[in-house]
Amino acid sequence: MRKFVYLFLLLMMILGNSSFAQESLKDPMKYGVKFGINSSNIINNDEALFNPTVGFNFGGLFEYRFNNIFGFQTELLFTMKGAEYDMGIIDVEQEDISGIHFDGDIITTYLEIPLLANIYFFENENFSSFFQIGSSIGLNMSAKEEVDIDFYYEDDLTVVGATESIDDDIDDYEKVDFGIDFGLGLMYKKFYLDTRYTFGLSKIMDMELDKKYDPKNVSFALSVGYCF
Repeated sequence: MRKFVYLFLLLMMILGNSSFAQESLKDPMKYGVKFGINSSNIINNDEALFNPTVGFNFGGLFEYRFNNIFGFQTELLFTMKGAEYDMGIIDVEQEDISGIHFDGDIITTYLEIPLLANIYFFENENFSSFFQIGSSIGLNMSAKEEVDIDFYYEDDLTVVGATESIDDDIDDYEKVDFGIDFGLGLMYKKFYLDTRYTFGLSKIMDMELDKKYDPKNVSFALSVGYCF
């Protein structure tokens, strides 16, 4: 008897979810804007090369619902990726300098176009939740490296003798980056929230000196938005 009660309740939930979804499908197209933060890094053969860095993303989204389960979503996003590194103190023998400390940031900006399948697993009058899976194309708009170099004198390693900063464009970055995307999205009325993990498939930089070097982008994004 208890099994029949559970099945009945499950059936009522499915029917209720379906009825609300059918109402929402009267207008299957949805437009919106979104913005958020990224935590990104650069990996080589699935191992992190550096430390994660934080950037941001913003842009617009469009979704078309085919039925109460499936939808297609695409976006046009300006997004920042990259990494941080700290090489520590390197011993040198040059006049009265005993060590040099390097640390820096690799900052890349992309115009990114995700192509996503939305798979809805719950929906009612005000709230919906869905999985996202798909791919993305990133067009490299800029890539630069900001490096701080500290020189340490022989008499006291704790004292910074001088600091130099270098801000250079990186010419070796590839112009296009492909990735696969996995995420989870929530909608409350017209307010939008999603989390998304993007794993890069493309080699983002060509290293002529080391052909085994295969750097790729990885990023995790948390975004909020509003749909019209």
